[in-house]
Amino acid sequence: MGSAMTCTQRPVLRRSNAPPNTHPMRCVAVVEIPSVENSVPSSTESAGLSSRLLKAAYEASRRGFVMLLLPEGASRTVDRALDPYVAANRWVHGVVYRQTSDSSPWRGVDRDALFVVSSPRSRAAADAIGAQCLDPDSGLLALEHLSLDPATAIGRASASLTTL
Repeated sequence: MGSAMTCTQRPVLRRSNAPPNTHPMRCVAVVEIPSVENSVPSSTESAGLSSRLLKAAYEASRRGFVMLLLPEGASRTVDRALDPYVAANRWVHGVVYRQTSDSSPWRGVDRDALFVVSSPRSRAAADAIGAQCLDPDSGLLALEHLSLDPATAIGRASASLTTL
């Protein structure tokens, strides 16, 4: 789990120490995980939102890699939280872990990526590259939409039209 991987390797990219601009594919989203317990996550609203964001971010990586901004020391907790999703869905690009305190990942991110960040530091970094930010609740919906398979989304839209 802790070894460095590139985005082109399989199985899924879970963590990489390479700068984001060296990846051969596009970063589709930057997601700041607002709180991660260093023990088993509690049932608090914040931990529940973090868990849902992790799942949505991993599923959104069908479109390209997703950068997760994590508090220092949270990588193992995030690995444990993502394990069931990775086991069930291995054919996605995956996520790249970065420390919230590290400013270097922002250099290689396109401002057109989806930004789900809430801390003042991350919002300022996103503003500096001209990106628009979503709060975690709105970002969760946007990530879920991003993760939809185009064929599935078209099929759902067609089914909706035929029932009108």
